[in-house]
Amino acid sequence: MRLRSYRERLLDRILESIKNSSGQTQLAQIAELASIVNNKGEPESLEKFFKKLSEEDRKAIRAMREEYRIILKDERDTWKSINSDDLWEQIAHEIGLLDLKSLGTNTESRLREYFNYFDTDQSGHISLNELRNFIHRLNLRFSEAQIQEMLKNADTSGDCVIDYEEFCSIFQKIKQRRTVYLHSVDGQVF
Repeated sequence: MRLRSYRERLLDRILESIKNSSGQTQLAQIAELASIVNNKGEPESLEKFFKKLSEEDRKAIRAMREEYRIILKDERDTWKSINSDDLWEQIAHEIGLLDLKSLGTNTESRLREYFNYFDTDQSGHISLNELRNFIHRLNLRFSEAQIQEMLKNADTSGDCVIDYEEFCSIFQKIKQRRTVYLHSVDGQVF
């Protein structure tokens, strides 16, 4: 629980920092973060990435490490435990669905719009190829195994595609996870 909470806060801080960057820098940072995730967070690449963040962000990360008593082994374990839900969350952040307000009243139309971006052949399903292509269009560097795991975990019906209901379910889980996390940060849960 400690490492998961640390990872959530760390990713939030990093993604917020990236969001405040300019276009090309933002894409490069997202690609670098995805590479770190794919390589399971080797300490050298992490530290190199952290040095590119603002002094304020680095200070906040140091404070988080102290708060959670993170040592080198913990840092490695934090990144090793990233799963397909975390990768979906990365996509949600990239397409602007992480703002909890954006998942409020206009949720249905926004999710349908994004589902249609994925579903390029308009079949009503997202295939592995469509998921892969969308991820590549976002310049995210997920491995083939990660993309396959994302599809497998999202496909609750077992038909090897993601239908609209399964797609919505992914983002509702992310919303619930983030809501619980935000409450825990505020001290309301634990």
